[in-house]
Amino acid sequence: MSDIERTYIWVTKWEDHQSYSIKRGKPWAPPWIKLYPRLLDDPDFMGLPAETRSLLVGIWALFARSRGTLTKDTRNLSRQLSQRVTERQLERLNHAGFIQFCSGTVREQLWNTFWNSSALEVEVDKEPPNPRRRGGTKPSQKTTPKPPSPTVDQTPDPELPPPEERHRLAAELRAQLLGAQATATAQAEAKRPTNGHEPDLLDAGYLAYLETIATEDE
Repeated sequence: MSDIERTYIWVTKWEDHQSYSIKRGKPWAPPWIKLYPRLLDDPDFMGLPAETRSLLVGIWALFARSRGTLTKDTRNLSRQLSQRVTERQLERLNHAGFIQFCSGTVREQLWNTFWNSSALEVEVDKEPPNPRRRGGTKPSQKTTPKPPSPTVDQTPDPELPPPEERHRLAAELRAQLLGAQATATAQAEAKRPTNGHEPDLLDAGYLAYLETIATEDE
């Protein structure tokens, strides 16, 4: 039987299932196709028996792998899909509008129309490499660019004295505060309250801070 005499299956709106740009110059089978969740809201799809819905998904996969040359051969379909395929199931899919039957000549016309469709010339997702394939590379991971680090102004503040002067002033202030603390302690000992409450003295933490500044870079 010649190709013209054979009856072929053509998937309706096949362009809606494409996820890759057409590779012109050679026959091309898409490595994967789109399957829309909106089918669950399609009464034509949900009205089909479960076995027929499963058959439709298998026909989509076979149609992609065969590059649109899928024949209406129930025995061959049953063998490839490992399930019993009947003429009645194919007729159901045809009446629901998911597939159509055509001759070899019409199939070639439909394929040429699909192949030259301007809607398929838009560059879309590229095929992800298969890391398990020999010689393949791992898929590249998308990384979010880091924001640029804020620049720190290294220009010295003209209002601040030089480091040596700051160290000297801190040492003098610390010595004055230590003297004041000694005087306050002596006065507190002379005038200790009868209730045992200690008078407020200078904060030791602040004195340690001044000592750090005074001894910095020594």
